[in-house]
Amino acid sequence: MQSQALRSPRSWGILILGTVCAGIAVALLLDTAFGVAPVDAVFSGISRQTGISVGTALIAACIVLVLFAWILGVKPGLGTVVSFFGIGLSVDATTWILDATDWSVTDNSWQVRLLVWLIAAPLLGFAAACMYSSGLGASPYDLFVQSLGRFHLSIPVARIIIDAAMLLVAFLIGGAWGIGTVGLMLAIPLFLKLFLPLVGRFAPHQSFEHPARTSTS
Repeated sequence: MQSQALRSPRSWGILILGTVCAGIAVALLLDTAFGVAPVDAVFSGISRQTGISVGTALIAACIVLVLFAWILGVKPGLGTVVSFFGIGLSVDATTWILDATDWSVTDNSWQVRLLVWLIAAPLLGFAAACMYSSGLGASPYDLFVQSLGRFHLSIPVARIIIDAAMLLVAFLIGGAWGIGTVGLMLAIPLFLKLFLPLVGRFAPHQSFEHPARTSTS
């Protein structure tokens, strides 16, 4: 199926749309200061500790996740690499635009920040649906989760362990976790259930097994 997707311009279009939307969503979620997904909270913490941009931290950390998964026998697809580079660049580009326009979500009232969060959260779910539907490779996070199957862990159990570990790391290094982090953990699977059938209509192949829990990074 992946070889078919590699030859399909539509698959690449869906993937690129997903990466751009994911980058915009992550940047906006960060700016609301309500919290992001556990893995994105780690990226923001790395950025805070090192001084590099969030997008650069995302790309560097995803390279590590992909290599770790590959060592454990889970091979990435070409779309995996394209997706995290695209998301990282989109996060930084969106942040640059917000800075250039001298408008920050954080400087507004909590009502405005909540409104932006409520827009960015489903946008992130839509992005995840696009990237999954492209059929060009799992996200680095999903590859990492799958690699833990080598230790006889189910996907749900592996995700719980990884999310808990990510939250702990984010807390220790000052990542952007908060009430919104919990909200995203609960909402993203619901958004996937909503958006996958819609995006699947435009995908060149639609025989997907529903990813009950998926991350964009």
